[in-house]
Amino acid sequence: MLTSVEPQGGCVVLLVDDDQELLDVVATLLEMGRCQVLRATTGGEALPLLLRTINEGRRPCLVLLDLMLPDERGEDVYARLRTLAVPVVVMSAAADGALRAERIGVPFLSKPFDIDQFFSTLQAHCPAFVTP
Repeated sequence: MLTSVEPQGGCVVLLVDDDQELLDVVATLLEMGRCQVLRATTGGEALPLLLRTINEGRRPCLVLLDLMLPDERGEDVYARLRTLAVPVVVMSAAADGALRAERIGVPFLSKPFDIDQFFSTLQAHCPAFVTP
């Protein structure tokens, strides 16, 4: 499912996760922080959505990428996304999530999130993000 929310500020974030409940919670936090939220529920949806958004002149400040997607591994999605020079932070509840993130050289957020770590990650990559 590809969806987006109307812009609320200078912050655009792409969420890639198949957990609809998590997408809703994270999207709400981002929207409260004045971010536009783009959603992809599969790896196959992520790249076309990112390309379209960039072509529209709205380059995301961050991609939050789940490592466990229904159609492919997060590492494989990252390999395609990294060519677009948009920062990626992987997130996972997998026991080996931090190690997998380290292997591909990207920051890691454990699910469930530590809210302070989540907000500081957003602020580090998206200066327009306002902590709610």
